[in-house]
Amino acid sequence: MKLRIYPKQLQKYQGFLDSLPEKMKEEIKKSSVCKRLVNPDECNPKCVMGYAFIMDGEPYQKCRHMAFQPTLSEENNPFLLRFLEYELENSC
Repeated sequence: MKLRIYPKQLQKYQGFLDSLPEKMKEEIKKSSVCKRLVNPDECNPKCVMGYAFIMDGEPYQKCRHMAFQPTLSEENNPFLLRFLEYELENSC
């Protein structure tokens, strides 16, 4: 089972991504590139733009719908909870 996360405040805590388990990082790295970030003319103009972030010193531009869709597992679940906590803490 997977959980899709749409972080709105990612820029405020993107350093957290460096602490994710390697399997979660690999899922993020394998996700689709955001066409609107790379070339806005290649994507539907109604599409909400994806995420530009840095993880382990590498810049990424990932699709909003695919970037953060980790598998639920004993290893990942504490990090998923922390992800949600960061969103709540930074939503104000």
